[in-house]
Amino acid sequence: MQLMTGQISVELKILGYLFPDKTDFDGSNRLMILLEMQSPWGLWSRNDPCLEVLEAQRLLHWFQEVERHFDFFAGWKTSHLDSSECFIEPNLEFWVRGGQVIPRPEGTLVMDVLFSHEFLPPFSSELPHDMLLEEEKVHQVLLRFYLTHEQLKTLIRQWEQDMTPFPERYSKEKW
Repeated sequence: MQLMTGQISVELKILGYLFPDKTDFDGSNRLMILLEMQSPWGLWSRNDPCLEVLEAQRLLHWFQEVERHFDFFAGWKTSHLDSSECFIEPNLEFWVRGGQVIPRPEGTLVMDVLFSHEFLPPFSSELPHDMLLEEEKVHQVLLRFYLTHEQLKTLIRQWEQDMTPFPERYSKEKW
């Protein structure tokens, strides 16, 4: 899936299973995720096994739910409205935000993506970020994307295509 904001583009892609030849234990559902970030500070990429198959599926369902309620989020004008999706590994977190708190172009919704831990780029201090004061270092980076309905549908198609070759292979309930 690809996202773009200003001079920064982000691509997240499922590379495959962490253990391609193993199908009989919990870790056999862990996915290798590629993050590529193009910015004025250069191209940076990182692979990390930060999602399980069920988490990738849950993210797809969340995207689909946001898409079904796109007009609700895009049209929300009072106070604050949030929906988020996070995972066991804290590298990625997705938020959709509505309300007056965040100004946005008409006909768009705000999607914030938070990057942390292994997905912190070396130029994190140049991006909107949170600091761990006691350690005086960047804790997480937040990139804000303004998506139209069509852009969200494209993102969903991209993520769905990425996921299709990687079904759940092991479940404790099946054994």
